[in-house]
Amino acid sequence: MRGFSLVELMVASALVGIVAGGLMLATLSQTSGYRHAWNVGVAQDTLRLALRRIIRDVRAASATSRTGTVTLGSGTVDVNGAPASQVPTVWVTNSSSGPDRLDIIYGHYNDGATAAILLAPLTAGATNAMVSSDTNFGPGRYLMISDYTNAMLLPLTRAATWGTVNGVAAASVGDFSITNPIPSGQYQAGAIAALGESRSLRVAPGYFGKDTPALVLGGGLFGGGEEPLAEGVEDLQIAVGIDGLNGQPADGVITEVGAGPNDDEWVYNVAGDSPPPLSATVAAVRVTLVARTHSAEPGTAPARPDAEDRPAGTPDGFRRRTVRTLITVRNNMPVVP
Repeated sequence: MRGFSLVELMVASALVGIVAGGLMLATLSQTSGYRHAWNVGVAQDTLRLALRRIIRDVRAASATSRTGTVTLGSGTVDVNGAPASQVPTVWVTNSSSGPDRLDIIYGHYNDGATAAILLAPLTAGATNAMVSSDTNFGPGRYLMISDYTNAMLLPLTRAATWGTVNGVAAASVGDFSITNPIPSGQYQAGAIAALGESRSLRVAPGYFGKDTPALVLGGGLFGGGEEPLAEGVEDLQIAVGIDGLNGQPADGVITEVGAGPNDDEWVYNVAGDSPPPLSATVAAVRVTLVARTHSAEPGTAPARPDAEDRPAGTPDGFRRRTVRTLITVRNNMPVVP
């Protein structure tokens, strides 16, 4: 029996090479598809987790103050470049060329472990408050007193001590100094005493390394460290709805035009919008989050999408997912078309 000729061996080798190459290309394509699906899935999961936290905090922001602001017991903080002793429970540090920052203040008035009531009136000049519980009201914490219309935030510098008010056991918490005016003159016995909280949300461009952005959670008004909330989030854009803004009627309906600056009851939905007055009550918050994949994909040309008053970016090869939601702030919920 004769063997294979050299020509036959060369043809067979070529055919095997073609088949093997095709299988290799198919495998690489499938692997690339899996990698793309995985990266996009991670971005989507990241957005969902971040959005749940934002919704929870924003909805709680005005739970202790229907006016939409909280009065500091003393001193001021910087809000949009100006010192303020009456601070919005929701405020935005806006940027039309980068991510926005969101600050929120709220009180744990629905949490049985951190809520109490005021047992004696609280007036200007007071240095302590008599409350029904000392749970979590310790040094380094903040006490929020609220009559559900107005609220005041007071820093605590000592451990609580127990005494009595009209024969009822009461915890004395302090020490603080009330030098700013109390909105209603005084807080009466029976007002809510809650643990005050403040949170900030911003995008840190290189939190996880040179090229990986993240949405980070900070201590807001109280300062302190930050912790990552969602990896891969590269943009946070926020618009706020205020009933009766820019000459519109305060009719319980937040209207949007968006043809130019200051033409409706939304702020930061169009480039050039003026910051709202500090006394304005934010009734709705519209949040847009953009997350990107951890690495660029060669041969693709997507770009960061435009959102609110920030224009779109330039193509860079990263795949992205975007979520947008409208959050109505509790205790002040108008109709939002």
